Amino acid sequence: DINVGTSVPDFAPASVNSPLELTYTSSNQNVATIVGGKVRLTGNVGSTLITASQAGNVSYNPAEPVFRSLTVKATALPFKLISFTAANDNNRVKLNWLTESESNIAYFEIERSANGIDFKLLAKQVASGSGNSTQKQNYSVFDSSPLNGLNYYRLVQYDNAGSRTYLGIRSINFSLNQEEQLIVYPNPTNGSINFKFESTTNSAIQVSLTDLSGKIIHQETMNVNPSNLYRLNLQQQLVHGLYMLNVDNQNVKSSSKVVVK
Repeated sequence: DINVGTSVPDFAPASVNSPLELTYTSSNQNVATIVGGKVRLTGNVGSTLITASQAGNVSYNPAEPVFRSLTVKATALPFKLISFTAANDNNRVKLNWLTESESNIAYFEIERSANGIDFKLLAKQVASGSGNSTQKQNYSVFDSSPLNGLNYYRLVQYDNAGSRTYLGIRSINFSLNQEEQLIVYPNPTNGSINFKFESTTNSAIQVSLTDLSGKIIHQETMNVNPSNLYRLNLQQQLVHGLYMLNVDNQNVKSSSKVVVK
């Protein structure tokens, strides 16, 4: 038996005492092939039957074939976390973590706390690559409604057996603008999105509508309106749910939740 990922050079599983050459065949080419008269592993998990044969000549009779079973097993790789960060992202907190390898991982949870002691679930993220990976995996979730002041975020890993492992706590001091520079109306809405935004400059404003994962649903550039009233020129019908309207006017950035019913 061989564990997948183990470095194994091409090999000859049998030897002879006569000058006649041995030849090999593999019953499962997906697991092992024959190259240059030797067995070469493909790197895939599975089993194959290796057959060694020796033809005869005028001096020697053919030898009886020899059969050997070869099994390549999956290797339980250690879990390794490269980084876990919390950062301000346009009036939201972006939580990002990067893993180098994963083994038997079911999912991750991000928990939030106002005091660093009492945590509540914020988001759940299913592991990539079925929870087993030798490649780097990058994860991101957003807290679209951070607390005013210190926010503590804890990353928790759950394996397929339900066991959990705490991977670290990050904190960020989030100062929310209490002035209502951005007002969405009506809210909830049936689909059209109107808003009032008090611009401090004459520069065009950049507007985007995202879902709670941060995916951009719509974006456009608008000229400043003296009335401070605007309406999104949506190109698609919005499905029911919760969105974030983000307005950027040079150094002034504002966001507001939008409920589509």
